[in-house]
Amino acid sequence: ADQLDEDFTGRNIQQIVKQAAINSLERYKTASEATVGMKDFQEAITDLKEGNIGTEKDFLANKNYHPDEMFA
Repeated sequence: ADQLDEDFTGRNIQQIVKQAAINSLERYKTASEATVGMKDFQEAITDLKEGNIGTEKDFLANKNYHPDEMFA
């Protein structure tokens, strides 16, 4: 939690958790063997901060983005 910015919302945290799970699944051949570790969360937080998920590419946000960016 100390790695998160103060302005992160519950929605950001949900996206981080989902992305961490996806990161974990990408490393394992069998989903039942997958475990989410701290590395997965750190990568997800980095992705959110860099705009790869979440606020920067979130077409449901209160900002107007070009339509091409909605699906980036």
